[in-house]
Amino acid sequence: MPTPKYDKLFFGLLPSVLIPALFIWLYIGSSNPSDLSTIDLIISLCPSHTLGKLLMLSYIPDMLGMYIFYKLDLFRIASGFMIGGLPYFVASFFML
Repeated sequence: MPTPKYDKLFFGLLPSVLIPALFIWLYIGSSNPSDLSTIDLIISLCPSHTLGKLLMLSYIPDMLGMYIFYKLDLFRIASGFMIGGLPYFVASFFML
């Protein structure tokens, strides 16, 4: 089976960098009981284990996207999802 024209690494890399950041932003914004802004809350969570757990949780949408594109036989997009989300996954281990 020939590789489709749109099966490029960039098409997986760009969303996989943005999706976890958007997930963290929405998760903290929706569950923020204090009157701090979202940025201030992330800064206050920076040296804690909670942010490490949140970073690990934010990698789940990337794994879902990687699985979907892998099942569609778009392997370069799937590898872009895996590569783009790895900084979040590695950073979560340093914060745990």
